[in-house]
Amino acid sequence: MVMDKKRAYGYIRVSTEEQSYGGSPETQKQTIQKYAEDNSIEIPSDGWYKDHASGKNANRHDLKEMLKRIENEKGGVDYVIIYNSTRISRNMLTFYSEIMAPLRKNGVQLLSATEHYGEADDPTGDVPMILGVMTGEIDNKQKSLSTHSSMDNLFTTEGWWMGGRTPLGFKVKRVPVEGKQRDGHQKSHAILVPDNTNGTADKIAFLLNRFSEGDLRPPGLLDIAHKMDIRGYKGDILAQSTLDTILANEIYAGWHKSKTMANNELVKMNFDGLISWETFEKNQRIIKSNDDRPYVESDNSLYPLKNIACCAICGAEMSESEREQCFKKGRKILLRGSGPQNGSGVHNPRYSCSHKGHGSALTSEIHQTFEDYLKQITPEEGTIKLFKEIVKRTALKKLGNINKEIEKYEQERAELSEKRQKATAAFLDGDISKEEKEEYVAGLDAKRNKIDEKLDKLKQAQLLKEADIEYVCNYMHDPVKLWHDGNLETRQALQKMIFPNGIYFDLKNKKCGTDKISPLFSIKIIKKASNDANLNNMGWDIGIEPTTFWTTIRRSNHLS
Repeated sequence: MVMDKKRAYGYIRVSTEEQSYGGSPETQKQTIQKYAEDNSIEIPSDGWYKDHASGKNANRHDLKEMLKRIENEKGGVDYVIIYNSTRISRNMLTFYSEIMAPLRKNGVQLLSATEHYGEADDPTGDVPMILGVMTGEIDNKQKSLSTHSSMDNLFTTEGWWMGGRTPLGFKVKRVPVEGKQRDGHQKSHAILVPDNTNGTADKIAFLLNRFSEGDLRPPGLLDIAHKMDIRGYKGDILAQSTLDTILANEIYAGWHKSKTMANNELVKMNFDGLISWETFEKNQRIIKSNDDRPYVESDNSLYPLKNIACCAICGAEMSESEREQCFKKGRKILLRGSGPQNGSGVHNPRYSCSHKGHGSALTSEIHQTFEDYLKQITPEEGTIKLFKEIVKRTALKKLGNINKEIEKYEQERAELSEKRQKATAAFLDGDISKEEKEEYVAGLDAKRNKIDEKLDKLKQAQLLKEADIEYVCNYMHDPVKLWHDGNLETRQALQKMIFPNGIYFDLKNKKCGTDKISPLFSIKIIKKASNDANLNNMGWDIGIEPTTFWTTIRRSNHLS
């Protein structure tokens, strides 16, 4: 026993588990204090350090502060007293290099209040202390293996959600299971259920199904997500990286795999996804095909008209039907984009025709010609106002019909569920056999599956909102600004809406025209409506004459 009064610091480390099952901060402090008194060791009032952290490493605030103080004081303290060896560390490497080495350097001995490894001032106490830390590390690894084995079993055989970041569009729900926890509470496991806060789950399902149509790339899908006001994990604007993760995550189809588990194979989860597995697989094929053909917006954005702009000289030599077929299939009349260098080595992006003598023009000139043409075909304010009102009424009427259909199918589904319950009751009462009950229930389930498919389609159509109607209508108001300020996907979408059969450019004379234009941009008011009752008297007429355009092209280019 130590006869002279010496000084020590008391170190306490706790975790949530230890607070529940022994080794609480109070217990540790009392035990350390008694050990110090029994050995005539003084612990000053400011000599207590406590961490609420893991013992797997030495990256702990109070432990670092204590070691720093010992280094600065140089002989100001004789011991560090701990409750037991696992409180100081559960990792042999960090214990020896980051804890024991600094203590030895400054002549400080580590004592355990409960294990009594040697006595104070007995240097052989280090050896059993090291063994105690090693035992703690082995115990940690055994617990980890046991926990992983248990989690792996729950994951692979039963499909429960094992935690981690909850995917966007889902929320965690606890489901009671048989058995009790250590604290006596009912055991439960986690599943994921759709989180329709702000309609998030339905919106994500719509995006995933929309992408499976195969005519969009991820940046175009992101534009749709932004219009639908889908938010990220922190409520911020959805990022492309987050959307890419959603597209590639099998959890949205009700399957999952986790790298933390022993079995890394796909597992069918104990909950439904937002889309079918077939849709998920189709989306992966689309993503892979996009990867095989790299999408470089920085290059393509220089030529937004590249896949719709055609050579007017080539077109003038064809009939209307030939032009349409050539645009949709042959693509022989499409202009190409290139960026040749001038004498100073500066690139000058241009549109050109592959046929010799048909000319080329700077992209800036063609884009200005295109914007001027958009201004010519933009409807007047009165036309847009009346058209917007008609679209709203039509859409709202259609939405009302959809709601009625949804209500009808949900009622039918409820009736099927009621029949199912009655069949079960009849079986339990002995009125029907097990075979009769199973055959009847199978027929009901088949009907319910068909109803569910119809409900899914109707609910996707139900996503249309008045704000979306406003967006669709407003693009008529100023297509020049929308095209000029939009990104590549927005520009291309607008071009296809207005010019379904392409737009033809006379590269030499800087003129453009088309065979076919969207009815939204070819309307004229024949009879103005003075009030709501006269909206149906609004008339429509074609506001473009392509024959004149082709005649001008032939004359200006001396074509027969």
